[in-house]
Amino acid sequence: MITLLETIQQIPGVLSSVIANRKTTFQALLEAVDSRETPITQIILLGSGTSNTSGCTARYFAEQAGGLPVRAVIPNDFCYAPFHDPNALYLIISQTGTSIKTRECLDLIKDFGGLAAAMSESPNTPIAQAAEVYVDMGCGYEEHKTRTIGYSATVLTIMLLGLELGLRRGHLTQAQYDSYLSQAQKLPAAIERVIDDAMTWMDRSKWEMLHSDLLFFTGVNSLWGVAQEAACKVWELPKLASMGVDLDESMHGPNFGFNGRHCVLVLDDGRVDSQKAAAMVRYMKTEFKNGFMIGPDPVGPGDLKLIPQSGPFSCLEFAAAIQILAYRLAQDCGRDLQSPHDNSVMNSYFISHSDQK
Repeated sequence: MITLLETIQQIPGVLSSVIANRKTTFQALLEAVDSRETPITQIILLGSGTSNTSGCTARYFAEQAGGLPVRAVIPNDFCYAPFHDPNALYLIISQTGTSIKTRECLDLIKDFGGLAAAMSESPNTPIAQAAEVYVDMGCGYEEHKTRTIGYSATVLTIMLLGLELGLRRGHLTQAQYDSYLSQAQKLPAAIERVIDDAMTWMDRSKWEMLHSDLLFFTGVNSLWGVAQEAACKVWELPKLASMGVDLDESMHGPNFGFNGRHCVLVLDDGRVDSQKAAAMVRYMKTEFKNGFMIGPDPVGPGDLKLIPQSGPFSCLEFAAAIQILAYRLAQDCGRDLQSPHDNSVMNSYFISHSDQK
């Protein structure tokens, strides 16, 4: 099995393929959208775990580019909601296609006549076989079960779906489409640099994180989605307590509970609420000696300077930094990431995935 670091290093190449294959990826879905008697009114992204955090990250640009409301919804909320829009496009996200609750969402959508597309790693997964339309996630089979390549590929695929819909619906001009695409094409090289920079950064900054009781990630818009994914991966890999909270929300309650055992990591791309982001980092550094900025304008010498290169797609540059962070914390605290997953004990209590079609 390849290492998790090698997995992360594969992401730039995967994203290059996602961009190159975008027209083929969305052909069947766009044809299905065009064939509907009534226009789609919104896009609902349905998924659990990393499939959900992917939607939370990508939805802002997908909405901006596509000119349609986009929401990321967890399957439980969707299944028990009192109202469902039959004119929405439902994108059901499951890398292995075996999530039991997402399959319930698919069955429910079929019952009320909505358009359901399954995004998965292969057209042969159970959810892809059962859906009306299949959308290739672009990641292929991923050896590591932590869904690292899958997160990045899913985010970019959803963002590119917004781009294709925007052009097709006339919301974007060809010039606007081309401009966005040129920014996306900067991602692979940018991520390669971030991986190297983040490895160096973790050499000097890991100890404050490892000695903390909680890692608290925060950001705005798409970076809130990255913060949620960071919390998911830090809990899963090094098994450290973690949270991912919107920046403004972090100042409405959590700020009263911070102490020196809480490490607050602020993600800032320099575009929205940067002054607020810097203020939070200064507060944590000055009062508790335990805070970091990841972004173009470091607050102190221990921060990670990350100058975004890909415009609205730069959330995936930040994601690469977080993926390295989670990998290094796991490695440096002695977790064996090469050992196979043994879920037999957990599965004796509950099962969340099934490969039955």
